This record gives sequence, C-alpha cells and structure tokens, in this order.
Amino acid sequence: MKISNNKKKTEDKLGEIGISEVAFILGYVIVIPLVGAVVLGRWLDNRFNSEPFLLLLLVLLAIIFSSIFLVVKLRKYFE
Repeated sequence: MKISNNKKKTEDKLGEIGISEVAFILGYVIVIPLVGAVVLGRWLDNRFNSEPFLLLLLVLLAIIFSSIFLVVKLRKYFE
C-alpha cells in the first residue's frame, strides 16, 4: 500500500511541472557546467602551459557538482 501511495505522489509532482520541463532543467544542469569547465580549462591550460591537467580537473569538478545537484533535485521529486 505504501509503495503505490509513494508512486502516486511522485506522479502528481511530476505531473504538475511536466516531465519534459524536468528533463530540460536537468539537461542544462549537466551541460552548462561541463561546457564552462571545458572552455575555462582550455583557456587556463593555454595560459599556464599545463595542458591537459586543469581541463581534466575542471571537468571532473563539473561532473561532481552536477551529480550532487541532480541527486538533491531528484530527491525532491521522489520522496
């Protein structure tokens, strides 16, 4: 009984905002930090002649922060 009740609450929350809107927002949460990390990382690597270390570091940080943000956001919808 509890499982179906939780499933219904999740469907209601996703129905209010729309699954496409959630996918759109989550896509930008992943894409913007990664693109920013690549651009900034390449620029910093060229400036400090440290290719590819800063690029890889910033991409790794972008993935970590995006993952944390996604977990926090998705917990709201699936509680």
